Amino acid sequence: AIRAELRETLPISHAYPQILLRIGYAAEQPYSLRRPVDEVIVSGA
Repeated sequence: AIRAELRETLPISHAYPQILLRIGYAAEQPYSLRRPVDEVIVSGA
């Protein structure tokens, strides 16, 4: 399990890791496809 591995790797033998955060920037990805507004908004309901 990742908790046990982190506990062995980091100097925290007396505690258990609760959360793991990755801080930084990912490689740029293409934008998500979006539906036209007219398909999403329902008027006259």
